[in-house]
Amino acid sequence: MDVKHVQENITIPMVHLNGTSKQELLKQLENAYRAIVDAGKALAQATPHDRDYYVIGDGVGAKARDEHYARMRKLAEIERDLEEIAIGIDQQDR
Repeated sequence: MDVKHVQENITIPMVHLNGTSKQELLKQLENAYRAIVDAGKALAQATPHDRDYYVIGDGVGAKARDEHYARMRKLAEIERDLEEIAIGIDQQDR
């Protein structure tokens, strides 16, 4: 296996004549990236507020926010992965 196509648990597709074109791969990744960015914006608008949790008990709002920020970090990680894949594809000759 070509080591340059496996980077930190991310496998980069090999652009070749029998595969999907470089342009199409990059277009697909761009669409996915934009969707993740949009999801992040929507999720940010849904940040938990204490007023929605205080009746449940002390510290529940903080717990909900911690869970929310963990979800935000997951989306950011996906963004970084997609960027790395796109860079790996873009650096190929074809």
